[in-house]
Amino acid sequence: MALYLSGNRPTNCKSKCHFSLSKMSNLTKSLGKNWPSLSCPSRRSEKLWKHEWQKYETCSEELFGGQYQYFHAALNLLKTVDILKLLSDAGIHPNGSFYSASAVYSAIQSKVTHMPGIACNEDKTGNKQLYQFSMCGETAGTKIVDCLGLSSHGKCSEKIKFPSF
Repeated sequence: MALYLSGNRPTNCKSKCHFSLSKMSNLTKSLGKNWPSLSCPSRRSEKLWKHEWQKYETCSEELFGGQYQYFHAALNLLKTVDILKLLSDAGIHPNGSFYSASAVYSAIQSKVTHMPGIACNEDKTGNKQLYQFSMCGETAGTKIVDCLGLSSHGKCSEKIKFPSF
């Protein structure tokens, strides 16, 4: 899950702070549970968090004061939305099965009441698979808002695989 502020996606801002897992060691267990990587074959979430920090979150340093504060704010927002539970309640599970991209999108939007973003990539056999959920936060990072400017079904076909993780 990516956190974007106010639907805008500034990228690759200059930062004096480089990603350091040690700066957020007491958050990694919660991040692993609530912001896991769905990328296959690698399931290393640290790589995802580093990518997100370097590409997007460095642009929020002035708002949040750094890496720890950003990820802490993101986790606080994630506590308000349990995407895996609401998908499970809709019969959609990360078990390698195929689901309708529209059903995944609708299940999230119906419970969150804001437009999410979902993105897909291809697995090694050429199947489109769910790769990323995006929920957007308003500038202060305290509430979820619509993800404006994000494709609702980015690179997804109508039938997508929800890989196990």
